[in-house]
Amino acid sequence: MDIALDKRERILNTAAELLLKTGLQTPMSAIAEQANVATGSLYNYFPSKEDLVFAVYQRVAAELNADMIVEIDQETPFPARVEAYIMRYIEHLWRDQTRAMLYEVITNSPLIMQERVGSLFLEFAIYSIKVFSEPPENGEPEMPKSLMASFVRGAIRNTLKRLRAAGGELTPDLKHRIVVMCWAAITA
Repeated sequence: MDIALDKRERILNTAAELLLKTGLQTPMSAIAEQANVATGSLYNYFPSKEDLVFAVYQRVAAELNADMIVEIDQETPFPARVEAYIMRYIEHLWRDQTRAMLYEVITNSPLIMQERVGSLFLEFAIYSIKVFSEPPENGEPEMPKSLMASFVRGAIRNTLKRLRAAGGELTPDLKHRIVVMCWAAITA
């Protein structure tokens, strides 16, 4: 095992946990202490708190891309494409509660400029637009695809956050109902 990689991962895991517990005001020394590394060593990996937080966000974006971005078969009907996307997103968020909660921090972080954070999620944003691209039927007004995808993801994040808070279980039936609700919302 690569000791440097292990140390870097400990720092990132600890930073993610503390971002959720105590917010962005968490001192670097507290992150180092909880990660069981010297503060100077932490600064060798991440010269500033912004660099550390950005690295946490980079990891979140990489995991999102790995879980979500798949080859789009243009022969697959639009509803099936969207349903598969929704199901992957549900599973992505449900699998890791810390990661799911980090999305809230990312979108509300004053520490890192949103343009810089946005660049991390650009590949996923472009992919999402492709998934949701389907010509409007019957002359219906077209909703921007980026907003449609964003709406669906926000609805899923909030639904799963409340389900977790209530101690609920994500059953196959509940996943299906979430897909149906998202589909109804975007086709309304």
